Amino acid sequence: MGIFFLDVSLKLCYNFKEYHRQESLAQVVYCTFKTREENKMGKIHFRGVPFVARVVGQGVIKCTPIVYEIDSSCGIGVLYEDSQKGQTWGLFSPRNIIAAWRGTEVLRHLDLIKDNTLATAYYAGLRDPHDSDKKRYVEPMILNIGRGVYDKIMRMPVPEEIIRVILDNQGDEFPPHLYPIAEEVRAGTIKWRKEFADVGIEHPYVSYAKKLLRHLPRWLLRLED
Repeated sequence: MGIFFLDVSLKLCYNFKEYHRQESLAQVVYCTFKTREENKMGKIHFRGVPFVARVVGQGVIKCTPIVYEIDSSCGIGVLYEDSQKGQTWGLFSPRNIIAAWRGTEVLRHLDLIKDNTLATAYYAGLRDPHDSDKKRYVEPMILNIGRGVYDKIMRMPVPEEIIRVILDNQGDEFPPHLYPIAEEVRAGTIKWRKEFADVGIEHPYVSYAKKLLRHLPRWLLRLED
């Protein structure tokens, strides 16, 4: 059985994609994983390409980046070579599977993993981070991996495997959030499909049109009557 020891300090008010966060960092922890089928306490949704890095407290070691989820959090992690042990970082909400996946791509370009590295990689994977997160996480990561690498990661098409994780787990008690799909449709990394509308995702063009209508003068709208 997978065991996760998480110390999460979270005070979060969430409304669609806009949310306000007060220090919502989960401490980096050691954890034990088994397969998704065996692990009743958590899921490993995605395993990325292994890479070699120096991990504080572990030395130089081969790591496999993952996207994980348990009831109390969802986020990013690494598994250590020839071991069921690793470390994770996540949030209770939002459950942004795409940001976590993109964070695994960021990790592969790092030579050193410290206590705050997983959080920094996750926020660097956000499509539309808050200004405070840009300054605290995204900008330092860009300095680390380079603007060209960062831009390439942000342009990567979202894998079908990640899209299916979001859509197929909507029946969970704490399902993955849907708004990241709309963000990626707008960015061009996901192609729109009818299946998205079926689960309640609004096409970005529709959202934009509604926003425009809300700002039109009332007298102009009455011309349609």
